[in-house]
Amino acid sequence: MRSKPEPRPLPRSLVPLPDETIPGYLLRLSHRLDQSPAILARATGLANASGLLPNKPLLRLTDAALRQFAFICRLTEIEARAMPLGSLGHRYIPLDLKFQSGRAYNWTGLRSSSGIPYVRWILTRDARFCPSCLAGNSDPIQLAHGGAWKRTWRIPFVFACPDHECLLSNRCPQCDNTLPGGVGLVHRPGEVLHPAQCRSSDPDADRDSRNSRPCCGFRLDSTPAQIIDPSLREGLLALQRRLLNILLADSPDLPIVFGRPGEPERYLADLRLLMILITQTWPLARNLDRPALMNELMDQHVETCNPRTQMTAPGSDKPERRPLSDIPPSGVLACATVIAIADQLLQHPDHTRIEELIFTMTSAAQRTPATELVRRNLPFCSAAFKDGYSAHWTALKATRRPRGKPTRPAKPEERGGAGFTDALRQNVAMTAVPTWQDLVEAGWREVREDGRVREELIDAAYAEPRLRQLFPWTGMGELHFSRCTGKRWTWDIPYIQPTANGGYWISGPLRIQSVGPAWTADEAISMILEHLPPGCGPAFVGTPEELAAHEAANATYRPAAKE
Repeated sequence: MRSKPEPRPLPRSLVPLPDETIPGYLLRLSHRLDQSPAILARATGLANASGLLPNKPLLRLTDAALRQFAFICRLTEIEARAMPLGSLGHRYIPLDLKFQSGRAYNWTGLRSSSGIPYVRWILTRDARFCPSCLAGNSDPIQLAHGGAWKRTWRIPFVFACPDHECLLSNRCPQCDNTLPGGVGLVHRPGEVLHPAQCRSSDPDADRDSRNSRPCCGFRLDSTPAQIIDPSLREGLLALQRRLLNILLADSPDLPIVFGRPGEPERYLADLRLLMILITQTWPLARNLDRPALMNELMDQHVETCNPRTQMTAPGSDKPERRPLSDIPPSGVLACATVIAIADQLLQHPDHTRIEELIFTMTSAAQRTPATELVRRNLPFCSAAFKDGYSAHWTALKATRRPRGKPTRPAKPEERGGAGFTDALRQNVAMTAVPTWQDLVEAGWREVREDGRVREELIDAAYAEPRLRQLFPWTGMGELHFSRCTGKRWTWDIPYIQPTANGGYWISGPLRIQSVGPAWTADEAISMILEHLPPGCGPAFVGTPEELAAHEAANATYRPAAKE
């Protein structure tokens, strides 16, 4: 029986370029040796048992496979170990293999130990590139075989090239196709092309006998650079340099998170969570100080992919809600815009203002899948982010509906319009962060649109300035008043119940307490005013717990809470 021949090193090889990926190195080596990437992948052990080129080596190589690859390509183990994306795992959690489950690795089902699919935040759907970097420098080897396809280009948080001060591209200008980023280790591995040539199929070419079209073949290193708008140029390039410093530097600068030093390896996780929350609740974060073009780009992005957009299903009067899309924007400029806005929130000097904004965004997203996303991702964020977010997260959990049969929500035609979140969106057009007046006014509209409280009672209550400054809410047709805007509201003010004979009954503040009957809405409002607690001023922006802490810190009167 003939024994399997021992692997031999290639006759010629290449020294890896800085930040080069394994697929990029394979393309350059293929061009130098005039052998297809498929042949070289089989020779170096990158192909699987079926001879196919899976994506797995892009992330990591086993120790045995790494030694074989290094030996055959005449590399040191240090050079070979630096090429898989997993070498960045100490700075980018989705690439950190210690968060993988103990089962066999599966690229298409990559999950962290918490069960969150991270593959979309590792492998961008479209490959990105800088034309000048692909062209290489004046080195003879790079002049002949091109520059590096870089590891960092596969990470969604890399959107620009600081060296050449341009946005990355993801589309071939000739065939107008986006470059395939997730189709095997190398797209069309059987063809020998220059590493910078487009491997997408040419849509205008005729199909061959195998019903496939030839490659486009356009040299991507001759693509015009994507110029950054002057109003965004300085800010985006500075942001990209900071993010690359976090990913690549041996001793990165500590990022600032809500005014405190953060952890470099957790900062991108903070950004990811805020990116999704911002998109989910836009335009709540619209009015911070930033270039107008950035807001316009965000408007366009949300208009095309906002998961909160409600539509009406064909043949049904029930609104459909698109599921939360935990996918980074595929457009390079759109991705850069969302990242920049999230970074602005983390770095903003006015920490109180930003925490109020994040609380408002969290409250607006509490009935969406973003709630579960926050819960599952918070352990992966930095300590500074978790500490700054803890009060909002506690308040968010407190607003969840108890298990059991839910109350039927009013239909759109019964409510006569949008809900509290949409009303809140309409009120933030002129202010950077919603004030108590914005929140209270939105609450009054919500109660009116709910349809369960009599119109005459709402009009009478709203006409009284001392009640108009409180936050209204309703349940079982009752009209309640709260001294704070967040659930679960305060129970220290009497409330009004309708009676069957057209009158009202005033109860409270507790359920076991009663004040007495009223024949008209005006009488009911007068009785409420007589029983208002001392120091009952404008509604506090926050939860009852936060209101109690605020009053304790300021030594103000605090009425008794509901037992």
